[in-house]
Amino acid sequence: LYSHIRYETMPYIYSAAIDAALTGMPMARPMLVAYPDSERAWQADDQYMWGGDILVAPSTNLAGSPVTKSIWLPPEKGWYGLWDDHHYEGDQVIRLRAAFGYIPAFVRAGAILPKFDFALNTSNQDRSRVTLDVYAGADGRYDLREDDGYSMDYLKGAIRRTTFAYGERAGL
Repeated sequence: LYSHIRYETMPYIYSAAIDAALTGMPMARPMLVAYPDSERAWQADDQYMWGGDILVAPSTNLAGSPVTKSIWLPPEKGWYGLWDDHHYEGDQVIRLRAAFGYIPAFVRAGAILPKFDFALNTSNQDRSRVTLDVYAGADGRYDLREDDGYSMDYLKGAIRRTTFAYGERAGL
């Protein structure tokens, strides 16, 4: 399951890596880095943002039995469970039963996640087709960054940027 999501979200991961290189903002962001003005962010030290739109709250349960985990959802218009699309209101702490091996993850409302079809490795991915998963509930914008996939020309700035936008209201 986790290797599937990794390869499918490679366009998101690559774009986050480019953003990290350009801005210095890490791909895996502690909550206090992503939300420095929130007191709750400073307390949520066992979860992190993966890029700007995915919240990951791994369980440290090593015993093999399910545990109940407290997860802080930042003050956004909403969050969706990555695995089940269940909608949660933002700005709250939820308690979630996490089975052994399950990593709770959430996507911000308004997020646009670019995906490739699953492949066993990046050299076999079909980069000619990108699917967009759009999470309703807020306006969203996403900058997809791509290179040719084989040369080092990206070091010279040869990166294509494609912006996608989603609006809850007509006209966007």
